[in-house]
This record gives sequence, C-alpha cells and structure tokens, in this order.
Amino acid sequence: MNDNNKNYKPITVSVVLSSESNKRLTEAAEKAGRSKRIEAMLRIAHHLKTIPEVDGNYWEIISDKETT
Repeated sequence: MNDNNKNYKPITVSVVLSSESNKRLTEAAEKAGRSKRIEAMLRIAHHLKTIPEVDGNYWEIISDKETT
C-alpha cells in the first residue's frame, strides 16, 4: 500500500445524478456489460487520476444541457 493512502480506506458514496447523467451512465454501463455502480466507480477513479481539480464554472459540468 502506498504511504500516501495508509489513512484512507474504501468507502461508499451516494451521489445525485441529473437525468442526462443517469442516461449516459446507464448507456455506458450497458455497452460495457457492467453495472451502473461499477461503471460509476471506474469513471470516478479515472477522472480523479486524470483531472486533479475542477475549477471555474462547475455548473456547466452538471447541467443537463448538451455541450457538444
């Protein structure tokens, strides 16, 4: 175990998803053959490793509006 992680243990976290995020998570999980719980866990872990912090207008991230 990494010394930086010795004071941390696995936990369960409840989150609120927008309807659009729920749809995207459901579709991604189905496509990958995983449960939504596992898909969310993998995506959160990946995001935290690749994007160290979220700054600026984070409401754009959680908005249901399509940004592409």
